[in-house]
Amino acid sequence: MKNQLQSEREQNSSKVLKHDSSVISTNNNNINKESARKEEKQSKQSQKKSQPKDKNLNEKDVDKKVEDYKQTLNQELLKLLSVEKEREIERKALYEKAEGEEAKKKVEADMKEERNKAAEHVMKLNE
Repeated sequence: MKNQLQSEREQNSSKVLKHDSSVISTNNNNINKESARKEEKQSKQSQKKSQPKDKNLNEKDVDKKVEDYKQTLNQELLKLLSVEKEREIERKALYEKAEGEEAKKKVEADMKEERNKAAEHVMKLNE
């Protein structure tokens, strides 16, 4: 009988140890999962903190590109104005060479049309 009781105790102890091991293993898994979640959360938070810096860098890049674009447009506008100044001189010369009222009116109409086209081109560049 003593042997049987001792055997039952040993079996119960073994069961308790197995159960305790299982509980400990489950707890360790839960702890590992929680640690992984915390690390992931911290990683995301550090990424969020670094994003404004990256955003500022991107804004600086965008500002630089906008300034470069404006400078290019201004250069094109200056070229266009220079070309239009030369054309205006040519128009005046054509007007002065024109003989008679009808010829002068035709040159004036052409000058008006060319000026309007040039003005539209300038307006498009300034948009």
